Amino acid sequence: GVQVRSFIESRWSDWSDELDFRTFADVPGAITNVGISHKTSSSVKVNWRQPYSTYGPIRSVKITWEPGTTIHLHGNTTEYTLYGLSPATSYSITISMATDAGYGPEVYTNITTYPTLYVEIKKIESQSVNIIWNHDSRISHYEIQWSDSQQEMVNSSGVAHFNLINLLPSTNYNVTVKRYFPHGKVEWSEPRNLITLADVPGPVRNITSSNHTSTSFILHWLSPNTDYSTYNGPIRKYQGPIRSVKVSEQSMVYTIIPCTPFIYFNGLHVFIDRPFRRGCSDRVPLY
Repeated sequence: GVQVRSFIESRWSDWSDELDFRTFADVPGAITNVGISHKTSSSVKVNWRQPYSTYGPIRSVKITWEPGTTIHLHGNTTEYTLYGLSPATSYSITISMATDAGYGPEVYTNITTYPTLYVEIKKIESQSVNIIWNHDSRISHYEIQWSDSQQEMVNSSGVAHFNLINLLPSTNYNVTVKRYFPHGKVEWSEPRNLITLADVPGPVRNITSSNHTSTSFILHWLSPNTDYSTYNGPIRKYQGPIRSVKVSEQSMVYTIIPCTPFIYFNGLHVFIDRPFRRGCSDRVPLY
């Protein structure tokens, strides 16, 4: 509201009655935080946040996507699902919000729909991976192929999920699914790449000691074999009963000091990092 008073002969008059008024709305600013919360081969759910500055109540939302489809949503909604899209196709989507004064600036985002057959990685462990894919009731069966740098494995399934087992830890795999239609038609999924989790490493090798004194000695060792059965991921540290030995994989020597005279040192652990926890190998005795 606004009030007015005058200054006459060195005195201020009383304030006038208050006049209430409202400024006109202006177009809002640009929407923020545009994202994709769900996507399939034929639909995309888009979500966003309203502009930081709306300059009036939001009345509608305009969404446009190629090739020239436009929809107007009433009210201040912040999500919408686009249906009827083509598989494995890229779309440019523009979104803007409007007040009574009109639409604000458009914000662009690009998405690509999944192929008709899309493989999703559900759970990854060090020696197993669970995958699922979109099911088609017309399918007679599915074929799953997965491979690392050494070998390729194949299996079949009548349902739209599969558990890959007996995998090698800390190893890169490519996974594809093939589906067979009753009349001979075959479709492949896009390859999915994954890396299994690291696992507990194998034991260190050739652990020996030298330069013995009454209060110290030097340990020497070789890292675990780097074949698949004992390596299982990058070595992060070594640990003995006296203290952790934080060394690189190439550093295979450590001086134990100070020691109590005649202490019996009985071995060495080797550690690697794993998500959410650490794993250590069996203790290797010192001979």
